[in-house]
Amino acid sequence: MYMKQQIKYLLILILLGIFAWISIIKIQALNNWLFSSDLYSYDTLLQETLKGNFAVEYTYATLFGDHAYFSFLLFLPIKIFLAKNFVYLLVLITPICYVACGITIIKYLGRHNLPVIYLIVLVLCYLFHLELFIGNYEGLYGFHVDTASGYLLVIIAILMIGAGKGKGFKYIELFLILFFLFMKEEMAIIGVVYFSILWMTTKQKKYLMWGLIACAIFLIELGAIHYFKTPFNRGNGIILQGFYTNLREHGITFLFTAPSIKQFWNYIFLFVGIYGLLVYFNKFNPFALALFVSGIIKTSFSFSIGDYTFNTWHGFPALIMFTGAIIIQATEPSKAKFIKYKLSIICTSVFFIISAVSLNPQYKQLCSTRGCIHYNRNYRQIVENDLKVAKLFIEKNKVVALNTFVTKEFTDGYRYSFFSRGVDMLPSGIADYVLVDKENGEVKPLSKSPIFEPTQTVLNEFVLTFQNSSFAVYKRIKHSLLPDRQWFIDYCGKKSLGE
Repeated sequence: MYMKQQIKYLLILILLGIFAWISIIKIQALNNWLFSSDLYSYDTLLQETLKGNFAVEYTYATLFGDHAYFSFLLFLPIKIFLAKNFVYLLVLITPICYVACGITIIKYLGRHNLPVIYLIVLVLCYLFHLELFIGNYEGLYGFHVDTASGYLLVIIAILMIGAGKGKGFKYIELFLILFFLFMKEEMAIIGVVYFSILWMTTKQKKYLMWGLIACAIFLIELGAIHYFKTPFNRGNGIILQGFYTNLREHGITFLFTAPSIKQFWNYIFLFVGIYGLLVYFNKFNPFALALFVSGIIKTSFSFSIGDYTFNTWHGFPALIMFTGAIIIQATEPSKAKFIKYKLSIICTSVFFIISAVSLNPQYKQLCSTRGCIHYNRNYRQIVENDLKVAKLFIEKNKVVALNTFVTKEFTDGYRYSFFSRGVDMLPSGIADYVLVDKENGEVKPLSKSPIFEPTQTVLNEFVLTFQNSSFAVYKRIKHSLLPDRQWFIDYCGKKSLGE
């Protein structure tokens, strides 16, 4: 018993070590201008809400016109406290959820009388799960609301099984369920499926009640999206339209020939195979089934879109749901008592080996990221003082169109769009300033700026007000004839553009 306890502490230390490594890399990437649009759009949503412009940002006018991010509004008090440093918390949210889910799993497994070797294998299946590093790094964006949803649903499942005792855990469970359902309309649909399966397999009325609540929340979220929708929003229709277009042009075969589909089916066959064997060998666990089907639903929403992969917010949560389902099902006793956990150990060991093999290319990719960080650090250190001076010539209450990768330096209350949005691209005409980041001799950012020199529109509608060796600031002197600016004001109010 003492040895098992020590092993659990060791596994938690490994979990915290992985968290620290990912977090350090993400913070370094943030500090050195490697993250792009979505991270800053979420930050702007809270900033503008605090200014009285609910959910406004300057890419699609309002994020609530695309998705209902009600749970995200709970971060408003933290945004007030952290101010410009709130983006640091945003890039750490998914790794924090990884740790919380890991500790929950270790606590859950500790309640079962498992052989020590089996306990280690199951925990390692989670600690080094598929796409661990790349999924938590979150690519160019650094943060997306969806990414951590898989971790949250696994925590909810384990709490509902009864991993925590006392009222405190029940309140945490209630909070997490509501938080999950209000994260986004997709999560509400997943909630409907998750609780419906629990109700059908256990016949407990409380799961039927939660399924109905999830359905009601989904309808509320759809109503909110319709209410806040502007001409600049895309909505969920873009995914459905893409799916329909592919189906019409290529027929049913596109489900097996789309660019990202090979990885999709490889992962699906792997998870179905491992989970199916565990269900065959062991007694049935309804929570594992609910998690597994939820993962299928999550990944099926958008696998046909162009940038779909399992290491982005589109598919990564599904990987976590699948992994959680396998771990929970693997803790069930064998149907054949004399076998106990032997066959389950073989299945989960194979699963862990496959996950471990995938760590090598992920490690190489993160090492490459470290090289990018080093390169951009040199660039940032040379130009950041010039940028601080250029900022002085931009009014905070006006919108500045800029290179998305320098946005980190504008999270102290500035309003920004990502060039060419705000100038030539929807919502065009809302930017009153343009920041041109000139090529400073041999000093260039890792990603070429979309505005390293003024475009014809900038030359026609803006005037140069300041420049130094690294940046130039242009101020608007006349408005485009396009109606976007007036539409933006009609939907978001004059105050949102500083008028």
